[in-house]
Amino acid sequence: MRKLFLSGIPVILFKQLSKVNRSNELKSLNSSVCFNKKALLCSVVAENIPEKKINFKFDTKPFLKKYPQANKILNVFQNFNFNEHFIVQIIEEKPEIIHFDPAIVVSNIKDLMNLGFETRSVLEMIKKFPHLLEFESNEIINTFETWRSCGLHERFLRDFFREHPLLFTANNEEVKIRIKRIRYFMIEKINRITSIIFNNPSIMYGNWNDVEERFAYLYSTMRVLEKDISQSSALSLPLAHIKLRYNFLEKCGVYVTPRKKEEKGFILHKNPPLSEIVDTSDDVFAINVAKVSPEEFQVFKKLVRYEEKVESEDLDDACTSEFNIA
Repeated sequence: MRKLFLSGIPVILFKQLSKVNRSNELKSLNSSVCFNKKALLCSVVAENIPEKKINFKFDTKPFLKKYPQANKILNVFQNFNFNEHFIVQIIEEKPEIIHFDPAIVVSNIKDLMNLGFETRSVLEMIKKFPHLLEFESNEIINTFETWRSCGLHERFLRDFFREHPLLFTANNEEVKIRIKRIRYFMIEKINRITSIIFNNPSIMYGNWNDVEERFAYLYSTMRVLEKDISQSSALSLPLAHIKLRYNFLEKCGVYVTPRKKEEKGFILHKNPPLSEIVDTSDDVFAINVAKVSPEEFQVFKKLVRYEEKVESEDLDDACTSEFNIA
């Protein structure tokens, strides 16, 4: 079990194979041989990394004075011809990298490149999630293959993991289950499936009941089409945020909830795209979407919060009264 932090919020992501799966994998002669060869190769590479012969084009003395243990890891990156200034920048921002095992770092970088990730993409992923370099042997490849086995194209996966490398920690079995559910939501249309995952990465590890509740509200109450849902980050946002903006637009006459086709008097109304409704700042939403001043929207928000507070207090009073009577 890994405990990670996403935007300052602790996130627990599970990535543990069952003991049965592990024993089955160890019984496979081919995988064992490949693993041993790879481990041996990485050990040899790591042992041969010089500690002091760093041929950087710029003076690294001030940097090494600050991080005296960075010799080996610097040379690992240099052997892959990574941009020198970007490497130093990453280590400055994520100094824990200098303590990583060079052999494991070499192995994981090679795995990423074998999967088709370009040098710049690898560096961006390391910067966003440096602990990617600490994964066990073949863990990155196995995760990538799991996602690909769900019908997702390699090019999409490379773009997706470049932006969200933390998702390499998602449980493989849970990934299969969730993509199957997302397929059901998006009526098996692969372009919508990839779009909704890319725009809502948290649905791959967040509370699934919350995801279903948001989808039900968008689809049944707001009557938003699957295509529009997939092009927004609505499934990753609090339901209260979605409701607030929807209700405000209705009161402004900007959003007209479409009637079902079987109902008489079916209304055709061009509503604002869902992404503009939920993915914009308060000021942009007020001015460009609701066509009102930001102050008007802020007043509405305060009124809603006041009403919610009064309702909550009334509910507490009612519960207290029932308790006293009992």
